[in-house]
Amino acid sequence: MESDKLKEIASQLRKPDGSKGLEIAAMMENTNAGMIRQSFSLLDLQSDEFVLELGPGNGFHVNEIFSIANIKEYCGLEISSLMLEASITSNKKFINSGKAEFRLYDGKTIPYPDGYFDKIFTVNTIYFWESPLDFLKELKRVLHPEGLLNITFADKSFMQWLPFTAFGFKLYDLEEVKDLAEKAGLKIKFTKSGEEEVKAKTGELVTRKFLTIGLGWV
Repeated sequence: MESDKLKEIASQLRKPDGSKGLEIAAMMENTNAGMIRQSFSLLDLQSDEFVLELGPGNGFHVNEIFSIANIKEYCGLEISSLMLEASITSNKKFINSGKAEFRLYDGKTIPYPDGYFDKIFTVNTIYFWESPLDFLKELKRVLHPEGLLNITFADKSFMQWLPFTAFGFKLYDLEEVKDLAEKAGLKIKFTKSGEEEVKAKTGELVTRKFLTIGLGWV
């Protein structure tokens, strides 16, 4: 596949835009379903909690989150205005009831007070953090001292073979994320691996290995 096409795929995965972005978002919701479900299922959600998700995409999975636990509030932050609109459209009932809100942000600063969230999770966004250590410190800032942050990502051993990851992706393995977490003043509470067969963005079926790392204050 020519480099221009690969660059377009990489760009859309980072920040979906236009009609192609909607197609990519629908594909991501489908292919990432197992990763998304593992990430929020491991949060042990409770009814009195405030929950943040970074990069909810089209937000179709938010309904499942509320079916697990009638949490106090769900907040979704997006860097893509297209995905923000899609999330709002698919979750109007939760927004109208005051249970959910979706906001656009710059991918660097989280627009909430210190310690606001009991639980935070994000799936397949870590590759695109511009300053990973600073951003992880920002996540710690908005996490309650007794809270939990789940980061779910596909392992470097899998991702490095996908041709589009050469364009703007920073790939990680378990040890690299652990090192980043320690530098940010966070400790590892658990790690959970997963494996599933998915259709890659370039069309072929592949076996994806992924990890969820649970982090908390030291």
